[in-house]
Amino acid sequence: MPKSTRPPEFIAHRGAVASYPENTLPAIEGALRKGLHWVEIDVQFSADHQAIVMHDEDLLRTAGRSGRVWEMHSEELARVSVHEESRLGPTAAAIPPPLLADAAALLDGFPGAGMFVEIKVEGIRRIGRELAIEVVNKALGHRAPQCVILSFDAGIVELARKYHGYRIGWVLSHYDASARKLAAELGPDFLFVNLLKVPSGDALFDGPWQWAVYEVTSAREALDWSVRGAELLESFRASDLAVEVAGQ
Repeated sequence: MPKSTRPPEFIAHRGAVASYPENTLPAIEGALRKGLHWVEIDVQFSADHQAIVMHDEDLLRTAGRSGRVWEMHSEELARVSVHEESRLGPTAAAIPPPLLADAAALLDGFPGAGMFVEIKVEGIRRIGRELAIEVVNKALGHRAPQCVILSFDAGIVELARKYHGYRIGWVLSHYDASARKLAAELGPDFLFVNLLKVPSGDALFDGPWQWAVYEVTSAREALDWSVRGAELLESFRASDLAVEVAGQ
């Protein structure tokens, strides 16, 4: 059941991706400048254990070349361009994947905004949960209160809360009774779910968390999920949807 009669808030999925390459500094800043209160980014880890803002563990989709993030040092990655030529065209300007510290620094100009930092499972498997959360925490520094540690891996978000007091979000791999049980035990601040995983017409199950539904593409979907209990909606069209929903 819905927890509030307020309009839903929107999360910019990997930043303002309609105008900029995903998970880059211009994409993150662009989303924040549009007035969105939330932006979501992804973190992988380099060979020298730096937190790199990237969704994929390899460079093929965003950089159009071979190579895996965890095999490359951060200095080498800084010379790679993730300008997404296949999506944005050959005239897109070269741009490197940012360090998490540089992405978090953008929050200094937006004190009312928040950042969901999703630690990707591939990176956790490479360096382990404890090192991963320490690397991320160091990169976030004093911006930590504006950040939420997010992951499909329930163990790492538990550590983020236990060791550093972060607000945490858990991304559901499945929407079923076992997920509901683990959510009740974990007690995250936010629960994320892909809209395709929830049975048609079902209200989201209750709990102390805020629900965030992702892959929302239209104002109609946004309003429907708000009625079904979602307080946050994640989308590649976040800023456009915020305007469209406000108009309705």
